[in-house]
Amino acid sequence: MNLAMSIASEVDSTVLLIDADVANPNLMKKMHLPPARGLLDLLTGDRSGSFRRPAEDQCGKAFVAAGGIKHRRATEMLASTAMAELVEQMSTRYPDRILVFDSPPLLATTEARVLASHMGQIIMVVEADVTTQATVLKALETVEGCPVVLMVLNKAPRTDVGGYYGYGFYGATT
Repeated sequence: MNLAMSIASEVDSTVLLIDADVANPNLMKKMHLPPARGLLDLLTGDRSGSFRRPAEDQCGKAFVAAGGIKHRRATEMLASTAMAELVEQMSTRYPDRILVFDSPPLLATTEARVLASHMGQIIMVVEADVTTQATVLKALETVEGCPVVLMVLNKAPRTDVGGYYGYGFYGATT
């Protein structure tokens, strides 16, 4: 959610944030938007879903798509050619659109790994001092087929920032 809002505020593009955590879709609630039809509904042929503009979007360049109605065959739907076609359509319909899929953790569900197979790049969020190196390596193995895998270290202590480049530590007094 924060990544999508950051991109929308800084880049000359629109952002479509899609709740792809289909087993536990909660992005609409987090963004204070009413429940709506979304990703899984689009995959079943229901085109009545709509994209919503979040209140957090100060620039008018961000839209949110819900996860949709829960479905027992969600993994199969995300692995389908219909999903590949949907991603292609959404990414090419507007040349200035950036798609951001919010998914569950890679090792927590099969849906995340299947979804990753449709992505051009993945940003893996790693929690500092919690996620082990073994867990990161195992997660990376599951997305070997993705052309670009980036990582973000989340919740790192501020005292570790900046000293390497000679800028001093955040909040240090001189």
